[in-house]
Amino acid sequence: MSDPFKAFREIIAQVEREAYQRGHDDAVKKIMAAAQPEAPSPVAATKQKPSVYTLHFNRDKSVVKTVQDIIATYPGQRGTTLVDMVAKLSPGRDRKSVDRTVRTALMRLKKRQIIEPRDGKWWMKGEKVTPPVGSAAH
Repeated sequence: MSDPFKAFREIIAQVEREAYQRGHDDAVKKIMAAAQPEAPSPVAATKQKPSVYTLHFNRDKSVVKTVQDIIATYPGQRGTTLVDMVAKLSPGRDRKSVDRTVRTALMRLKKRQIIEPRDGKWWMKGEKVTPPVGSAAH
């Protein structure tokens, strides 16, 4: 004797498989959407200050070498700007520890006579400072 509910069970099984597949597909879409960075909003881009600095952090490089490279690439930066730049390069660290580390690096570079402070800004030793266009020479 054949089972009168066999067709009904097959329909239920098919509906369950389709529902499981839809749930799986939805989960994969959400994960993929979360993994991809969102495109920046044109409105948000106009409100943000443009980033002038492009730096890449190399984990094998010491912070002293990183600070030296930043000063060589972007001379005339204040200590707080250097701390901000290194903080952006090391996202897992808190600002206070980055501040101490960068300031120690600055003092070590100064002691080695690689960099020098002028008017509160850091320069490579012996680098000539050119006044901005339109400013009066002292």
